[in-house]
Amino acid sequence: MPKKLNASSTLLLQRAIDSGITSPKELANLMGNADVETGGFTRMHENHRYSSAKNLMSNVRSASKRFSVEEIESAVKSKDPREIFKVMYENRKDLGNTQPGDGYKYHGRGYLQFTGRYNYTEYGKMFGVDLKNNPDIAAEPEMAAKLAIAFWKHEVPKHLRENVREAAEIINGGTNGMEKRVLRSKEWEKVITPELILEMQQKTGQEKQQNTSQRDEKFAENEKKGQSKYEETRAMLQNLLNDTDGSYAKKLVAENPGEVIRFSENNVQQQQELAERENRNMQQQEEQQRSFSRSV
Repeated sequence: MPKKLNASSTLLLQRAIDSGITSPKELANLMGNADVETGGFTRMHENHRYSSAKNLMSNVRSASKRFSVEEIESAVKSKDPREIFKVMYENRKDLGNTQPGDGYKYHGRGYLQFTGRYNYTEYGKMFGVDLKNNPDIAAEPEMAAKLAIAFWKHEVPKHLRENVREAAEIINGGTNGMEKRVLRSKEWEKVITPELILEMQQKTGQEKQQNTSQRDEKFAENEKKGQSKYEETRAMLQNLLNDTDGSYAKKLVAENPGEVIRFSENNVQQQQELAERENRNMQQQEEQQRSFSRSV
């Protein structure tokens, strides 16, 4: 396995290839951006550790328009992620963050640091997952891979996906860390060879074949169990028909006390329901009779 392919990066690359992305250059650009966003595929939550307010403001230029320098400095010094993400993303209408607490709740998660109430809501709908109310699901590897690939395909125009700088600017929403993204993408170009893509495609094919085989075996097993149960029930009914002295019936009761109890409970319940229906019918008939008498 190439050095860059740890468990996390392998998952994203495998799912990207499974989704139909087979261009080595495009895959390298996707992986290069994800590499930077996840700190070398070591984290699924956005880094909030800024050394200074100046550093934060250089990365999030709108912060100083929404908060005072003193508020930003206080947040950085607190090292509290809630306070830091607040000055980074609170009141960001471009992200759909309009409610108090949205900054922290919808901070960056996943391979491309999925951010903002709008993205969590809309992409959650796409996959039938309530990310708006359960944002941490976006940091789970499989969901993070789905979101990253969907975001890449929906937000990066097809003709720009092999252009490392254009794609990176769309993913990042600016040019921060651009040279690092270019460098990481070039490194991934050396890793993602046609041979590696073919190997991963074959792996997916083998897994699908294995899953199909397992489903077939499970179906055959269930079918066999069903046939066996049918034969068992058929034999029991035949024995009951031939049970002239009641000995077989007594044996069944003795060997299946739990079933007898459940049968008795169900029988009692059915009798109660029947009595209740009869009672309601009588009440309805009496009411109809009274109504008829009043009308006469």
